[in-house]
Amino acid sequence: MAKIELIWCTEDVLEVAPDLTENEATRALYMAKKYHDAEVGVNWDTLRIYAGMVRDERNTPNEDLLCIQCGQPTSECECV
Repeated sequence: MAKIELIWCTEDVLEVAPDLTENEATRALYMAKKYHDAEVGVNWDTLRIYAGMVRDERNTPNEDLLCIQCGQPTSECECV
């Protein structure tokens, strides 16, 4: 049985969204992993979309955000 794995990194996110911090780029990657459409996969356009979602979070109070890894409020989470 053959198997392949494609790797995306924070550098890729920062390529399409240079205004993000390293932590924000990491968050965008985790969002892409968790929420991507299997029919589309992860690509440059989806990275741009998730980076935009992270940008939008800048205007949302932290107590309203949930960690995409553990589901806890980001103010209590230690994942990222």
